Formats: sequence, C-alpha cells, structure tokens
Amino acid sequence: MNKYFNTYFLYPLAEKALKRDIRSKVNSLVRYENLSKKNLDLIKKNWLYEILLDAKNNVPYYRDLFKEINFDPNSVKKDIKAIEQIPYLTKDILVEHNTRFLNERFSEKNLRYSRTAGSTGPALSIIYDLEAADWSAAAHLYAIKLTGKKRTDKEVHLSSQLIEKVRPTDSFVEWVKCRAMNRYNVYSHKMNPVELNRILNEIKNIRPYLIQGHPSTLFALANFARDNSYLAQNLFEVFESTGETLDEHKSSIISETFNCRVFNRYGSAEFGVIAHSKEPNGNMYLLQSLGVYETCDLGNGLEELVVTGLRNHAMPLIRYKTGDTGQILNLDGSRPMLSKVLGRKHDVIEVGDRLLPTHYIQDVIYRKPEIEEFQIVQKDRNNPLLIKLVTKPNSDCSFMRKYLTEHFGNNIQLEYTDFSGLTYRGWRGKFRYLVN
Repeated sequence: MNKYFNTYFLYPLAEKALKRDIRSKVNSLVRYENLSKKNLDLIKKNWLYEILLDAKNNVPYYRDLFKEINFDPNSVKKDIKAIEQIPYLTKDILVEHNTRFLNERFSEKNLRYSRTAGSTGPALSIIYDLEAADWSAAAHLYAIKLTGKKRTDKEVHLSSQLIEKVRPTDSFVEWVKCRAMNRYNVYSHKMNPVELNRILNEIKNIRPYLIQGHPSTLFALANFARDNSYLAQNLFEVFESTGETLDEHKSSIISETFNCRVFNRYGSAEFGVIAHSKEPNGNMYLLQSLGVYETCDLGNGLEELVVTGLRNHAMPLIRYKTGDTGQILNLDGSRPMLSKVLGRKHDVIEVGDRLLPTHYIQDVIYRKPEIEEFQIVQKDRNNPLLIKLVTKPNSDCSFMRKYLTEHFGNNIQLEYTDFSGLTYRGWRGKFRYLVN
C-alpha cells in the first residue's frame, strides 16, 4: 500500500513543495522522442537558435567569441550544421573561463549546481537553471521508464559512502526523494568480501525491480556470488548501468549471474542523461530533444563525442568535447544511436614504444578465465607498468607473468589483490582501468 501512497501522493506533494515541474517534462520527452525525424528536426533548430541567441546576448564568453568569429545564430535556422562554425569547447576552456559561461539573466537563487566526478581530472561545478534541472530529472525518469520499471516498483541505487558530513536538510530532502520514488540507497566504501556479502544481503531483503549503479560494482558482486556459491539468481529483474563504461564482458557476467536484463545509459554532470538503450544489451538511442550530437575524429579509428545542450540557458555548453570516445550510428534512418562507447579518450597506455587503448588490454587479459578483474597503474614510461590482478580463489597463476610479458614486454610488475585493492577515483568512486 505504501508504494501507491508514495507514487501517487507523496511524489506530487514533494514536487510541489520543492517547486519542481518534472512529471510534465517526462510526458513531453515521451512525446518529443516519438515525433517523426522531420518534425523533431524543425523543433530542434528553433531550440538551438534560442540557446545560441541567448548565449550571444547574455553570456560573456560567447558574446566575445561570436563577435570574434562573426557568427550569426540565425544561420542554424537554415542549416543546423552551421553550428560547426563555432570552435569546440573543452573542459580546460570551461575551467579557465568558468564564471564567464554564466548567463547574466539569472540570479544565484535561481541556479542549481552539479559537480563532475573528478575521476579524470579536477572536479568542476556545472550550473543549471531551474528549468534545465527539471529537464535533467525528467530525463533520468524517462530513461528508467525505458527499462519497463513502473512507478510503483522498487529500485536500489548503489552509491559510494561519502566521507564528508551531509547537512540535515539535505538528508531530509534525500529521504523524501527516496520515499517518493520507492528508491533505496545501498552505500559501500570497500569491495572486500564482507562488504560484498552485506550488499547482496541488503538487495535480497529489499527485492527491487531495478538496480542502478556502476558496472564495476555489479561485476564485483557477480564474481563474489559465483565464487562463493551465493544464490544470486532473480534477486532483481533489471540492472541499469550508470557512471562508467559498460563493456560486453561485464554485461554478460552480470546478466548470467543474476539472471537479469542489462540496460545501458550514457550521461554526465554537464548534460544529465542523454542516451539510453531501449532493449537489453542494445545500442543507446540519443535523446534528440535534449541535445545536438556530433563526433570529432581522434585518429586511429577513434571518435570523440561532442554535445551541444538544448535545455540549459544558465550555463550553455556549445560543441562541448565530452572526452568520451564513441560512434554515432543511424542504422534505422530515424533515431541516431550511440555505439562503441569505449571510455575516456585518455585511457591509452604507453607500453614501450606502443600506445595501447585499454579495450585492447581487456581483450588480452580477459582471455584468461582465472582473471576476474584488472587495473593498470602507470606513473611514467621510466617505471614498470603495474598491473593489478583480481583472480579466482585458488587459481594457479604461475603462468601469468610469462603470458603478459609476451604481450606487453618485460617492463611490467604484477600485484595480486581482491576487489578492495583496486583504486576508485573521484568523489563518486568511479572505477577506471587505467590509473595515472
């Protein structure tokens, strides 16, 4: 009975008390994303024009830039590709000119802040206007809706245990949000066997429809369950990956171990959720009503995702290089999809005179079933490459050094550990295969 009260009474009440307008925007997203490509493209041109015009008139950085390059926002009404006249925006530029990206129309009381995780560099505050914050929240709910979750179904969020103290008011708001969304937060700060067993038991007691979290956490739980004969089948129906790249290897192990469907999504602090798979293990469809999407050629067959947000007027990000590699496909002729998301463009390892992307390292290491997980620590080319290996219990890995030396040369150092010995980066505790 509580789940119906939470969904149909508490959520609308909380939305009104917090002066939010989210549910109507979820309905708008459903409507927009089902428009024909022709109709949506016409609307997108107008949204893009409005963002560009507002940036030209009220954002100091773009006011100067557009004047310097003689850019007219009206040009995108004729051809949306006219946006390509604007130079790429990078995180370095955003850090250097941070306050000059703020729209002068907005006062501080009408803004909301979101931080980048800081897993690949310094954390950065991204500022949203209230309308944009509601669109971001709506995109999150719309993405969950694509997994088949009903509003009355339970969901679990696997979250990092934060060290800093949280203000009582923030704790209360989070408590209300969890009740209103039938959501349970399961916190962790270590991936040792005791913690992994506790997390699985908490999930077992809650019995959620959906679990949302980093794939590295679910992968660690899956391996622990398999190694310890934990009855993990059907603890939940759906896993929705967030925050990290989900590769096929992890997806397969998670799906088989828990007998669940696995959905992937892509988002960031800069834009919120902008892509989500519509079927388990499928390509992620880009949410066309939230952004204009491009790729930038990096060479060696790699492309970097470039995004222009259509909703956030308070801090517009135009042709922003996300730092993530991927491809945009248009297989069905109507809805572009984000494919081959391999992770950060910086995840390249120097091995002797070779540069190897981490997905190549994965292919080599995961050929050995004794290995459950790995992480590479590289300080500089003069030091040995440290490879941390998480292996199955009682595995004979005496051959491992010879095997890895054949692929990566002699200048390597091996360290055997469990999941708790891996390094997690940033205040959100993200896992990366390469730690510099």
